[in-house]
Amino acid sequence: MHYYADGSANRTITDTELRAALDTIFARLGPRKRILIIPPDMTRYHSRAGKITEMIWEHYGTAVKAIMPALGTHYPMKKPELEKMFGSVPAELFQVHDWRNDVLTLGELPAEYIEEISGGNVSYSWKVQVNRLLVEGDFDLILSVGQVVPHEVIGMANYTKNICVGTGGSESINKSHFLGAACDMETILGRTDNPVRTAIDAAFNRFAAHLPVVFIQTVIGSNSDGEPTLRGLYAADDRSCFEQAAELSREINITLLRQPPETMVVYLDPEEFKSTWLGNKSIYRTRMALADGGNLIVLAPGVASFGEDAAIDLLIRKYGYCGTPRVLKLAADEEDLRENLAAAAHLIHGSTEGRFTVTYCTGGLSREEIEAAGYQFGDIDEMLQRYQPAGKLDGYYEIDGESYYFIANPALGLWAAEERFTKELTYTTGIPCKERSTEMNVQADIGLIGLAVMGQNLVLNMNDHGYSVAVFNRTTSKVDDFLADAAAGRETIYGTYGIEELTASLKRPRKVMLMVKAGAVVDAFIDMLLPCLEEGDIIIDGGNSHFPDTTRRTRELAKKGILFIGTGVSGGEEGARRGPSIMPGGNPKAWPEVKEILQAIAAKTEDGEACCDWVGAEGAGHYVKMVHNGIEYGDMQLIAEAYQLMHEGLGLSHAEMETIFSEWNEGELDSYLIEITRDIMGYKDEDGEPLVEKILDTAGQKGTGKWTGISSLELGVPVTLIGEAVFARALSYMKYERVSAAKTLRGEGTRPFDGDKAAFVEDIRQALLAAKIVSYAQGYMLMREAARENGWDLNYGGIALMWRGGCIIRSVFLGKIKDAFDKNPTLENLLIDDYFHAVIDRCQSSWRKVVIKAVELGIPAPALTSALTFFDGYRSARLPANLLQAQRDYFGAHTYERIDRPRGEFFHTNWTGTGGNVASGTYEA
Repeated sequence: MHYYADGSANRTITDTELRAALDTIFARLGPRKRILIIPPDMTRYHSRAGKITEMIWEHYGTAVKAIMPALGTHYPMKKPELEKMFGSVPAELFQVHDWRNDVLTLGELPAEYIEEISGGNVSYSWKVQVNRLLVEGDFDLILSVGQVVPHEVIGMANYTKNICVGTGGSESINKSHFLGAACDMETILGRTDNPVRTAIDAAFNRFAAHLPVVFIQTVIGSNSDGEPTLRGLYAADDRSCFEQAAELSREINITLLRQPPETMVVYLDPEEFKSTWLGNKSIYRTRMALADGGNLIVLAPGVASFGEDAAIDLLIRKYGYCGTPRVLKLAADEEDLRENLAAAAHLIHGSTEGRFTVTYCTGGLSREEIEAAGYQFGDIDEMLQRYQPAGKLDGYYEIDGESYYFIANPALGLWAAEERFTKELTYTTGIPCKERSTEMNVQADIGLIGLAVMGQNLVLNMNDHGYSVAVFNRTTSKVDDFLADAAAGRETIYGTYGIEELTASLKRPRKVMLMVKAGAVVDAFIDMLLPCLEEGDIIIDGGNSHFPDTTRRTRELAKKGILFIGTGVSGGEEGARRGPSIMPGGNPKAWPEVKEILQAIAAKTEDGEACCDWVGAEGAGHYVKMVHNGIEYGDMQLIAEAYQLMHEGLGLSHAEMETIFSEWNEGELDSYLIEITRDIMGYKDEDGEPLVEKILDTAGQKGTGKWTGISSLELGVPVTLIGEAVFARALSYMKYERVSAAKTLRGEGTRPFDGDKAAFVEDIRQALLAAKIVSYAQGYMLMREAARENGWDLNYGGIALMWRGGCIIRSVFLGKIKDAFDKNPTLENLLIDDYFHAVIDRCQSSWRKVVIKAVELGIPAPALTSALTFFDGYRSARLPANLLQAQRDYFGAHTYERIDRPRGEFFHTNWTGTGGNVASGTYEA
């Protein structure tokens, strides 16, 4: 969510304006009870984060439970520094981040992913670590306050750097630093899209997005007197605030020089810079500006050590700033450096690569120490006297015939020669997109990322229908395996080995389909794709993404000129290969460009109609797929209950049940799920016994059923059967508790079936059919309410048509649903349709018998029972909610309506005579 944005190159945000801006942010955030603030430390004194932190504390008071400066590996702040930076904020609120010991590992980015985004420069897994306080502090708001500025490690600080590095652990800090160093920081500095940013954002999105983090980003420039000035303030809970701030920061914090200076002089404020670990900002922020053979003079009166940590200080002294090739070899060969990759990265950042010299003038390191580290030594007193840095502004100066460029504070910017910074080096896998795209032959109709089973089969399906496909997988060996095996001999399936190569091989507008794990992985690949796409290109997410994510992505990408489609793809491995049900939604402008391909590969009905059509805007496609999956949960649970009733209740054999399901599949219950259940009943293990009975009775789930239940609760739609199906899987997972309980708890009603088994099997069939109707009725109720809520124009008959073939819930039953909506497009509920209420009337007696018998036999039938309960509730003109309202009014003065007065008129009764006549507000679910 976006909370605030204000800034420009000439803007000066005063303290009064800053407080007003924060008040706007606070109002949008609403009241909070437990707040953690994560500001930068003293190394970002000029960021205005100290003043912002103080204002946050003044507003929220005791709700601010802790403040943890994002130290990374820096020294903890001392009391005078806290007082100078954070003003009146109580010292007891500040917590010290112990980056070596006090962290939790939230997850891990695999080595294959790091290798891909780094262009093969680095190949190690990367643990995502944060201080345990963020996770265990039970905060309802974490305010990450950071300055956006060019940065050697990540291109542009801040955003997720504050969390994943500033409060990170030894591995997350070490490996992120080394990743940037190994990928050549001159291709990273000042750029928002690079390997380190991709990794850190992916880490946060995958493993820390559940934390209630809101980012407040500042951009600092200099006024006419050279004083740091707040130019921009941005706040959001997503990357939008960072992108806005980064755009302004690039404008005001990057200084491009027409000619590289022969001499540059940089002053390091002694209160801010106490080590070369920090002071070497003077080197990496100027390395792209300084002329070859030039000299950088660093005036560092406060620098008295190399590292901010004793162990790292020793490593810097041991190895020195010896150049990238040497450091990379040492990091591979020497265990102490290999275990401290951040130190190795720092040695690279501070190296001159032999291109220029550094004269370090410090107040606390000797000539021997400086020269041993690889620099030239300069006497600090003599140099301060010569260059007189006090009050001097950035720019060119001349003294005794020597021309030099002066920088008053390297922490505020980046300096580069125009010829070095304007190379358009957009880094995602090591090769600039613009350069690579001119080398590739444009040939493929569509690209696909993700070569698991579904992805491979969709590629083959597309290729069968005459479309050329370029493929990519982040584990690139899978590309080779696919081309050598399933796609062998297919000349119009092209393997690619990087994002740039994939996008460069596509016809315009480019179409790229993602078949990757839902969630942060989708966002990570979108981030990698964006630098290589142009306006009008299309990204298609074919995974089981949650519909709010699809809505968000559609909107965010539209701002960048990229068209996004989120499509449900149902049918599993077989459907993907031979024809799935496809449910696309997203940006309507994209549909004409992809319609031909998607409808070509989709399943077809008996009439030849494609089981694919445009569903609606933004998240509509994935919402319909979610409901499809929810109905799938319900269908599967109903069939499972029928199986248990026949097997345990009636004692039928698997051969008998195979025959029964086969017969059912010839009639009203003809469907894919009944068909595969028939096959499962007949499948024998190697010993000749039914395999199904050897499968552990704990059912898994991937979340779509749960999402359906959550959506139904949010919208106030009683989708009870799907909810019970989800809960049934949850109960199945409690295997050990159930086994233990079975030894103790006995059901009084459990006894053998003593009736006509054949007649009862027919009762089960009719109960299954009736409950199935309720399941679909509830699903359609939910879609109708979601359409109202989101402004979607859903074609309900068309949805039934899309589900007729290819998908898991395909059945002849769906034809009747399409007929119902074709006959009455505004049909309120399927149960009202002539066909369906006739079936319910016919099956109702058997349905009730089955539920009663299940209770008598002690066999759980939650889906069959909840469906019947819903049906009885839905057909009731009067429910006991009148008593609920009376109770609510009695204990909470929640009011009620009367049957003898108009709707919308509310009443309150003083039931006890002492409760008073004041009523509370009311709302409806």
